[in-house]
Amino acid sequence: MAVNWDYVVPKQKKKSTLDSEDPLASPSLTLIVGGTGSGKSTTMANLLMALQDKHEFDSGAFITSNGRDPILDTIELPISSSPKMLDDYITELKQAKEGTNHILVLDDIQGSPDFKIMANRSNFVNFMLSHRHYGEDKAKAGQNGTWVIMTAQTLKNSYSPQIRDQVKNFFLYYPRNPSHLKHYAEIAQDPVAMMRAMALLRARGNHAFLYLNKHNPERDRYFLGFNEELVDLN
Repeated sequence: MAVNWDYVVPKQKKKSTLDSEDPLASPSLTLIVGGTGSGKSTTMANLLMALQDKHEFDSGAFITSNGRDPILDTIELPISSSPKMLDDYITELKQAKEGTNHILVLDDIQGSPDFKIMANRSNFVNFMLSHRHYGEDKAKAGQNGTWVIMTAQTLKNSYSPQIRDQVKNFFLYYPRNPSHLKHYAEIAQDPVAMMRAMALLRARGNHAFLYLNKHNPERDRYFLGFNEELVDLN
């Protein structure tokens, strides 16, 4: 299965685009939010393949609560539904050599009672807050470490605000419950811009997503899909 680059990676319209805003360049937390059938699994698979095409990873793990998803047939990572495997893998990452790259996918795990217990443990929380430094080469800060991709049915009831605050890349599908729009507004620097972006997303129709890039602390960047940058939302 080949990477659909138009579906995943934004075209660089200007050479001056900051490398720090490239969602694939350096270790970061990515959160994909959408209900069943929204398209989030396809987005996750394409993003994962795009990262593997761009970087050489020394290790990886795919933790899921849905072992029946057909998309798993395309995943070239060790796959498990065990919280213990996740705990063991985080311990392994703590001992990773500097200058190494790693990738962890957490696919719809937040609804599982076992993972709810796991999510409150300091080992997991500390990892999520400092994943960039697990394998990071101090001489090349930002070039090595651990990338984390997470998927969730809803934004508010997924990961803790402490963890969501660390997310740099949001892929947001229009929520089935419109009341959840306020949760999307809460993660934006400008809630009005977010609501206008979501209105455009709704008009776009099924399987469209809004990509929110938060790598630049001074501003958010919005894309419909990953090619159409929305620049006039105020």
